[in-house]
Amino acid sequence: MWREYYGKYLNTYQHAEILGEREQPSDYKVTGYWGDPRGADEASTIAMILGYVGSFDVPWKKSVEQIKRMLKDRPTKIYIDPSCTNLIREFPQLHVKPLSRNSQQDTQEQTGDGNIQHKVDDHCMDALRYFIGPHFVAGAGDHLADIYGEEYRYSESADYLTTLMDSAVPVLEQELTLGREF
Repeated sequence: MWREYYGKYLNTYQHAEILGEREQPSDYKVTGYWGDPRGADEASTIAMILGYVGSFDVPWKKSVEQIKRMLKDRPTKIYIDPSCTNLIREFPQLHVKPLSRNSQQDTQEQTGDGNIQHKVDDHCMDALRYFIGPHFVAGAGDHLADIYGEEYRYSESADYLTTLMDSAVPVLEQELTLGREF
């Protein structure tokens, strides 16, 4: 994860304009967007400026479990650039809503609002799930090398990821106790 964008108190159209005008690194191009599957109006608004926004409703628990597996893998499959301060701040706060003492609900049940996540200060975590779930759980995506072939090997994104994986300890290892129950 890198190049975090985090903004407050703007409408969806304003956010899309900012993202559309954002300066990109040389030879870097955003070719896809993922969003909240329950945000059809927002996705349509963003699509007017940036292009199609994909969404696929993958259950919360399945996406979170995939993220946990990726963090536990060695080498870790999720790397977060230190500049993604909001995502790093939100990671340790992610947890399941507390159940009442007399509750018979299992945390895997989808009831009420359909989300068992404690909904406070979780925008970056939601954004991460909106990509991880469809891409890795539902199989919506392929590796860039599968799409671009040998051209990917010499791309800016391949250089960035190779350098990051070769030289950096994942930031989250410093911030989280891995394997913590959500």
